[in-house]
Amino acid sequence: MARLRSRVRYLRDGDANTSFFHKQAAFRKRKNFIPKLIDGDSVATAQEDKHKIMYHFYENLLGTASNRSLSLDLEVFHRERMDLSALDNPITEEEVWETIKIYQLIELRVQTVTLAGFTRRAGR
Repeated sequence: MARLRSRVRYLRDGDANTSFFHKQAAFRKRKNFIPKLIDGDSVATAQEDKHKIMYHFYENLLGTASNRSLSLDLEVFHRERMDLSALDNPITEEEVWETIKIYQLIELRVQTVTLAGFTRRAGR
């Protein structure tokens, strides 16, 4: 019951310029803040040093592009050879926007079909 009351209060006061809103924002900021990062024997507390450690961590984790020494012969699997070199290209902003537009259209169609099904069932 207390959880339900807190949700109702958040919906009522959540976006208003209230002390409740500022307390929530301050809590979220404290919760998401990383005070220090330990990298080997060193401890980084400065924001720039933490950025460098995170950058190097993910750079090493994800790796870099390299030439492949092995390949699959797709003809063995009775498949035609395909040019997959475009897969190594970075994703462009236009491709991202096209994908977003496609998913928005799919979501709109799903909502329309769901609404049509609901109204058909409700009309019976």
